[in-house]
Amino acid sequence: MSDRMVGQMGWSIVFSLASAIVGFVAATYGPLWIGWGASMSAAGMIASVSGLILLAACVLGPHRRGVATPA
Repeated sequence: MSDRMVGQMGWSIVFSLASAIVGFVAATYGPLWIGWGASMSAAGMIASVSGLILLAACVLGPHRRGVATPA
């Protein structure tokens, strides 16, 4: 997402906070929104949201063209 270390650290903080908050809310309130009575595993939902964020970053992130690889 970035070529600089500071940018990478910033993105990692944003992505980790987003996955923790969205995963926890989805695990806690998601089943109630669809009519189930029990909550789901928060750790599993946070991991699932993290995986979706990684997939989105891989698919939609900037492409590194023209970067020379060492021989």
